[in-house]
Amino acid sequence: MTQMAYVVSMVNIKSFINGIQPVTSNFFNSIGKSQLGVFMSLTRQILFLLPLIVIFPLFMGIDGVMYAGPIADAAAAIVCGYFMVRELKELSAMDRKKKEESAALS
Repeated sequence: MTQMAYVVSMVNIKSFINGIQPVTSNFFNSIGKSQLGVFMSLTRQILFLLPLIVIFPLFMGIDGVMYAGPIADAAAAIVCGYFMVRELKELSAMDRKKKEESAALS
Protein backbone atom coordinates (compact mmCIF):
# COMPACT_ATOMS: atom_id res chain seq x y z
CA MET A 1 0.00 0.00 0.00
CA THR A 2 2.78 2.46 0.71
CA GLN A 3 4.20 1.96 -2.77
CA MET A 4 0.77 2.70 -4.26
CA ALA A 5 0.44 5.88 -2.19
CA TYR A 6 3.87 6.91 -3.40
CA VAL A 7 2.92 6.36 -7.04
CA VAL A 8 -0.34 8.28 -6.62
CA SER A 9 1.48 11.23 -5.05
CA MET A 10 3.97 11.29 -7.93
CA VAL A 11 1.12 11.30 -10.47
CA ASN A 12 -0.63 14.12 -8.59
CA ILE A 13 2.51 16.23 -8.62
CA LYS A 14 2.82 15.62 -12.36
CA SER A 15 -0.76 16.52 -13.17
CA PHE A 16 -0.51 19.94 -11.55
CA ILE A 17 2.24 21.28 -13.80
CA ASN A 18 1.51 19.16 -16.86
CA GLY A 19 -0.99 21.65 -18.29
CA ILE A 20 1.46 24.51 -18.72
CA GLN A 21 3.27 23.04 -21.71
CA PRO A 22 0.30 22.34 -24.03
CA VAL A 23 -1.26 25.75 -23.32
CA THR A 24 2.01 27.51 -24.10
CA SER A 25 2.47 25.48 -27.25
CA ASN A 26 -1.04 26.37 -28.45
CA PHE A 27 -0.46 30.04 -27.58
CA PHE A 28 2.62 30.27 -29.77
CA ASN A 29 0.91 28.41 -32.61
CA SER A 30 -2.08 30.75 -32.41
CA ILE A 31 0.01 33.95 -32.60
CA GLY A 32 1.82 32.69 -35.68
CA LYS A 33 5.07 31.55 -34.09
CA SER A 34 4.61 27.93 -35.07
CA GLN A 35 8.30 26.99 -34.84
CA LEU A 36 8.36 28.03 -31.20
CA GLY A 37 5.03 26.26 -30.67
CA VAL A 38 6.42 23.02 -32.07
CA PHE A 39 9.52 23.41 -29.89
CA MET A 40 7.27 23.86 -26.84
CA SER A 41 5.28 20.76 -27.70
CA LEU A 42 8.48 18.69 -27.97
CA THR A 43 10.11 19.95 -24.77
CA ARG A 44 8.51 17.52 -22.35
CA GLN A 45 8.49 14.30 -24.34
CA ILE A 46 11.58 14.51 -26.52
CA LEU A 47 13.90 17.03 -24.91
CA PHE A 48 13.45 16.06 -21.25
CA LEU A 49 11.48 12.86 -20.65
CA LEU A 50 13.28 10.42 -22.94
CA PRO A 51 16.81 11.27 -21.75
CA LEU A 52 15.68 11.23 -18.11
CA ILE A 53 14.01 7.82 -18.51
CA VAL A 54 17.29 6.47 -19.84
CA ILE A 55 19.62 8.17 -17.35
CA PHE A 56 17.72 8.11 -14.02
CA PRO A 57 17.27 4.32 -13.74
CA LEU A 58 21.03 3.91 -13.98
CA PHE A 59 21.39 5.79 -10.71
CA MET A 60 18.05 5.26 -8.93
CA GLY A 61 16.69 1.98 -10.25
CA ILE A 62 12.97 1.79 -10.96
CA ASP A 63 12.34 4.90 -8.88
CA GLY A 64 14.26 6.82 -11.52
CA VAL A 65 11.49 6.13 -14.01
CA MET A 66 8.96 7.48 -11.51
CA TYR A 67 10.96 10.67 -10.99
CA ALA A 68 11.61 11.23 -14.69
CA GLY A 69 8.02 12.28 -15.43
CA PRO A 70 7.61 14.99 -12.79
CA ILE A 71 11.11 16.34 -13.39
CA ALA A 72 10.48 16.47 -17.15
CA ASP A 73 7.19 18.27 -16.48
CA ALA A 74 8.91 20.78 -14.21
CA ALA A 75 11.71 21.39 -16.69
CA ALA A 76 9.22 21.85 -19.54
CA ALA A 77 7.16 24.23 -17.39
CA ILE A 78 10.26 26.31 -16.64
CA VAL A 79 11.23 26.50 -20.32
CA CYS A 80 7.67 27.30 -21.38
CA GLY A 81 7.33 29.87 -18.61
CA TYR A 82 10.51 31.62 -19.70
CA PHE A 83 9.40 31.88 -23.33
CA MET A 84 5.87 32.91 -22.31
CA VAL A 85 7.11 35.73 -20.06
CA ARG A 86 9.49 36.89 -22.77
CA GLU A 87 6.69 36.93 -25.35
CA LEU A 88 4.25 38.73 -23.05
CA LYS A 89 6.86 41.43 -22.38
CA GLU A 90 7.37 41.79 -26.12
CA LEU A 91 3.62 42.08 -26.70
CA SER A 92 3.29 44.65 -23.92
CA ALA A 93 6.07 46.73 -25.43
CA MET A 94 4.38 46.58 -28.82
CA ASP A 95 1.07 47.60 -27.26
CA ARG A 96 2.66 50.58 -25.45
CA LYS A 97 4.33 51.68 -28.67
CA LYS A 98 1.04 51.54 -30.59
CA LYS A 99 -0.71 53.54 -27.85
CA GLU A 100 2.04 56.16 -27.91
CA GLU A 101 1.84 56.41 -31.70
CA SER A 102 -1.94 56.74 -31.68
CA ALA A 103 -1.76 59.37 -28.91
CA ALA A 104 0.82 61.33 -30.90
CA LEU A 105 -1.40 61.28 -33.97
CA SER A 106 -4.49 62.46 -32.09
